[in-house]
This record gives sequence, structure tokens and C-alpha cells, in this order.
Amino acid sequence: SDADYDFISLDIRKSNIKLGFYGELEFSAETGKFLTSKDLQFPDFNHFRGNKALSFTPAKNQFLFLNFYLESTNQSYFEAHAEQNFKGFFTNKIPLLRKLKLQELVGLNYLSTPHLTNYKELYFGLAYIGIKVYFGFAFDGNKQVQSGFRIAYGF
Repeated sequence: SDADYDFISLDIRKSNIKLGFYGELEFSAETGKFLTSKDLQFPDFNHFRGNKALSFTPAKNQFLFLNFYLESTNQSYFEAHAEQNFKGFFTNKIPLLRKLKLQELVGLNYLSTPHLTNYKELYFGLAYIGIKVYFGFAFDGNKQVQSGFRIAYGF
């Protein structure tokens, strides 16, 4: 069948925002809406980069705890992602950890759709030579729905 829909989106992304001693910040935000959807099949929906696995290859705009296709939408949405890499600001103050050159990470992911109105993820982590270990929390509104570790690998 032929798809017949109109979709509009707007996104903004910025990486490597230097914050002096405090490392670097990167963020992205995107909003979109299906204006018409006369013939719209599930593959045409907007899908978000979810993750339910303990280990994964990191990608931009990825959620740590969101189900893969459960929150896909054929309506409007807003998503935002931010990660602060402190580049050793804290671990460099501890003599033995300083030698490892660990990088501290703090991040926030956000998603709002008509079905999921206020989903947030807050995470903390350490990065070392292409491996990142995170501990995070997922919230639906003000209710914590999940927490756990994630391990990302890749350069």
C-alpha cells in the first residue's frame, strides 16, 4: 500500500560545548507532528531509540530504559537529551583514580507523546577508553518505573 501522510519536525543539536574546568556538554531536542495520516502504517510512525539490554553500542539520542517500539507514535512528540562529561573534574582529585583518567558523566533524557506525557531518565556514569558504565533511573511523571546499570561500548 502507498503511505499517505504529512509530517513536520524540528530539531536542534549541539555537541562539544566547552565548559572550562567542568568538561563538555552536548544536547539535542526534537519535536514533530503528523499533520495528516490518511494511510499511515506502523513502520512510518516516529520511533524512539529505546534500550532494554544491559550492554549496548551507544548512539546519539538514545534512551537507557525505554521499550523499543512500545512508545512509537503517529501523533505529536517532543524529546530531549543532554549529557555532561566532566572530563575528570571529580576523579582527578583522588590520587589513585587520577591515574586511570576516568571521565564522569551525568545525563538526562526526556520524552513526551500523547500516550506518555512526561517520561524522564536521569543517569550517572564513568567513561574509560570507549567503555561507559551508567546507573540510571526512569520516571513516568513523578513515579520511578525503573532503575539499573547499563554498559556502553564503542569508540
